Amino acid sequence: INDNATKEVRLIIVSASDRIAEELANIIEILKSWNYGELKKCFQHIMNAMILIAF
Repeated sequence: INDNATKEVRLIIVSASDRIAEELANIIEILKSWNYGELKKCFQHIMNAMILIAF
């Protein structure tokens, strides 16, 4: 196993997880402000980050 490849995959997963955490925090703020147009964008970003982790 190429160690650099393993590190790279870990980095992708960590950055995607950070992105999900960030978007979840955004969702909480959006729910407080009742801005549902923005909520849709956050869910799209979370889905993209989850797809990145899956592959």
